[in-house]
Amino acid sequence: MANKFIKESVYESLPIILKQGMETFEGRERDVILMSSLAVLSGCLPNITGVYDDKKYFSNLYLLILAPPASGKGRMNIAALLAERIHAKIKSDSQAAIDKYKSENKGNLKGCPKLDVKIVPGNVSSAKLYTHLKVSKNGIVMIESEADSISAMLKQEWGDFSDVLRKAYHHEKISLSRETDDKFIEVFNPKLSLVLSGTKNQLKPLLQSHENGLFSRFLYYYFNDGTEWKDVAPRKEDSIDRMQTFQQIGDSIYDLYQTLITNNRTISFELTNKQWDELNSTLGYANYLLNKNGKISFLSSVKRHGLMLFRLAMILSTLRKHKTVFNSEKLVCEDVDFQIAKNIVKTLLDHALTVFELFENKALGLTIKDYSTLANLPYQFERGQAIAIGRDLDIPERTMDYFLNRMLNKKVLIRIKPGFYRKIKNS
Repeated sequence: MANKFIKESVYESLPIILKQGMETFEGRERDVILMSSLAVLSGCLPNITGVYDDKKYFSNLYLLILAPPASGKGRMNIAALLAERIHAKIKSDSQAAIDKYKSENKGNLKGCPKLDVKIVPGNVSSAKLYTHLKVSKNGIVMIESEADSISAMLKQEWGDFSDVLRKAYHHEKISLSRETDDKFIEVFNPKLSLVLSGTKNQLKPLLQSHENGLFSRFLYYYFNDGTEWKDVAPRKEDSIDRMQTFQQIGDSIYDLYQTLITNNRTISFELTNKQWDELNSTLGYANYLLNKNGKISFLSSVKRHGLMLFRLAMILSTLRKHKTVFNSEKLVCEDVDFQIAKNIVKTLLDHALTVFELFENKALGLTIKDYSTLANLPYQFERGQAIAIGRDLDIPERTMDYFLNRMLNKKVLIRIKPGFYRKIKNS
């Protein structure tokens, strides 16, 4: 079964600055570009923070898009244009400072500043990644459309690189000490955003395991239905230039970025009490369902999706008020942005479940809604009971019959005798 698309209501409600970039795309391509854009922008909002579970967080996200080769996942590179002008400015200013130092201190480069950037490639070494994170006050964005670029490096440096990614996600201090070149680096409050894509076969070399803590830090968008032929004819002359549109949005993001830095004050992002209650109930219920259905190893992913929802809401709220957000020290999330973030997380939690099962070579393709229905069914039951339970859950009789047959085919249920079913434990 193909994984779900992001709801149309999400696109209808997006902040204008982001919505205009999505208007000429559709289907999987549009989903890929939306999520890539949000992940890139998560590294472009300096001095905006929020408190989640008694800890201060910035908006940084990790995203991994998984799909077959030549299926359109490479479209994520368009999103890089949103940060390109910021990257060029930081790099240019940094290079000017380096050139000035070298000119004024000929022959003595001991105190020469390191090159600062915003965007880094995926084939960076762990030692260089430490340096980038230390030099960059406002964080970096790693964008890589070929996961193999990272996997090749991980073969030599898995321990160091994995440690950096796991700790940077929560802005925890990272440190590196090497005897070979007498190097010692400490980075306090690192800020890193990841935007990666790859194929299903590249997943395990990249993450190694779904139990090492790195897996649960990613948002996943997975699909395997992009194998049909795509119309490659040039678009009409009067159609919108997509690249130009994203460059124009990037100009607005650049202005926002510069203003947030110039103001040099922290803006506190907050959810309302009602939104906190809804976040807790939504993810709490998903945690309960998966726990009851034996998906214990997946619970860390469920819990971190709460933080992902919070960060997505922070990004969307900032974009909606990008012309005025810097006029106040507080940014309260509007309900429309909270609902967008919640809908995205609910959809991508199902995607994460599918990716999780790829590690177990047991791709059941069940959704949170499937687990909810299963949780309401007893361990052993007859069809009449299932129909009655379905009626209480607003599931029509025909839909419940289809569900039971689908669970039989997936070997989640077995038929004891005609009309009688039993669950297979830890399905």
